[in-house]
Amino acid sequence: MTLQLGTPIATYFAAANAADPDQLALCFAPDASVRDEGHSMHGRAAIAAWASESQRRYGAVATPRTVREEGAEVVVTADVSGNFPGSPLPLHFHFTLGESGIAALAITP
Repeated sequence: MTLQLGTPIATYFAAANAADPDQLALCFAPDASVRDEGHSMHGRAAIAAWASESQRRYGAVATPRTVREEGAEVVVTADVSGNFPGSPLPLHFHFTLGESGIAALAITP
């Protein structure tokens, strides 16, 4: 079964799995935000820095398994494997889409 993720979300996962923080940041609107591990990042530069640091620390790869809409959000559940305890773990990626890309992303267990 092939998931229909939509262009910005599919591009996000491709860039994340390729360890390309600059391409990942371009998936987001200029004023977008990301919330992960209790921290918030705002704007493309901060998002690129977060993606780079996350890749350095964890070397994570995400395999999307399910996608569903919850109101204004698109929630993708992915198996995430990398250099962290309990790997692989299922994580939920809560995307809010805007006219110029991903407007917000929250990653939850």
